[in-house]
Amino acid sequence: MEAPYVGMQIAFDLPAPRRDEDAPRGGTGSQVLPVADLPDDYEGSPDDGMEYLFLVRREASTHPAINRAENPYAVIEDDEPAPRPHTPDAPEDRPSEAWRAAFVKQFEGLRTRMRATPLESTFPPPTYGEIPSARDESEWRVFINGRRIKRAAPKPTPKPAAPKELTLAEVKLLALAALELGEEPTPPPAPTPTLGPAELEPDAPHELDRAPHFPTPALLLALDQPTKIHLLSHINDWLVERSEAHEAVAKFVPSTIFAPPALRRKAAAASTSTPTPSTTPKPTPTPPAPAPAPRPPLPTLLESQWILSILASLDSLLAGDDISTLRTLIRTITDLVTAAEASRGKEGSGDGIKRSREDEDEAEKTALCWMAVAAVAATWGQGDLWNSNLW
Repeated sequence: MEAPYVGMQIAFDLPAPRRDEDAPRGGTGSQVLPVADLPDDYEGSPDDGMEYLFLVRREASTHPAINRAENPYAVIEDDEPAPRPHTPDAPEDRPSEAWRAAFVKQFEGLRTRMRATPLESTFPPPTYGEIPSARDESEWRVFINGRRIKRAAPKPTPKPAAPKELTLAEVKLLALAALELGEEPTPPPAPTPTLGPAELEPDAPHELDRAPHFPTPALLLALDQPTKIHLLSHINDWLVERSEAHEAVAKFVPSTIFAPPALRRKAAAASTSTPTPSTTPKPTPTPPAPAPAPRPPLPTLLESQWILSILASLDSLLAGDDISTLRTLIRTITDLVTAAEASRGKEGSGDGIKRSREDEDEAEKTALCWMAVAAVAATWGQGDLWNSNLW
């Protein structure tokens, strides 16, 4: 018996392309309308719809089935990044160029992630209260920083009075009364306790009436662009208000214009009277140590968080008025940081631990301020803000 496969030839040629009528029915690209059966080298003009469909399907067969498109959001890092413009004659106390480049790169990544934030419906409610109006500065101040009220003083609890010591005559009278009535002797009633001034008005602590709000993603999505710009303007007004109050306290000089007339006459008589010679010299009184000057105010940590969060969520293209608002805020912050650095080391002697804690707090606030300056200077092309001499 011979093997059934002896003498069989197997061809490994590629299969011929499938005709249109052999296309599967159903799915994408399947044939629905009739197509003319023309030769593959047909070059004439179509006379009817069937010939037109033949030409369309023949041209479509020459294109790839899958196309690849470039990702418009892909970040291509060049080996040699473009040099950043250098601000001429920038003060030496500004952050270094390396720090600015590293921060700007991280800030741009934060802005990219903020633009890819999911819809607002996927977040919990942004706040437990109503969002204030864009122009209501006082409500925004309470909304961000919170508000504390003085709690009502608790009712004082009277202290028990010590038992009163009875005299010998009172003891005899109580004993005779008990023998006549057949009852146990009872002491006289204790006097009503009295409360001192400290017990009548205890120190009433403060309790939180409205809690502060942090810039959460849900809250930032609930704010539109004009509201964010108005909020930055409100924060600038608060910083200017605190700066003016600090300058008024630092430059305060007591005056004797409003002193009583008797005190002014006494001071004038003391200045015109001739001193009598004395054999014993009077000791020179030691002047009291000057009180430490208050530190210039900087944006609080919560305010800095709001500033950076709003800057990260703003559009890349802003109107001229909005850019002016950003520049005004950055100028105010730069002036406050410059004043704080100029007054550093002039606090005088005092509590070393307290001064060290204040220095650490001020260093953290200063770093956040420089972050805001770098964000505005790089994102919206305001590089001259690094140099106050160019303003």
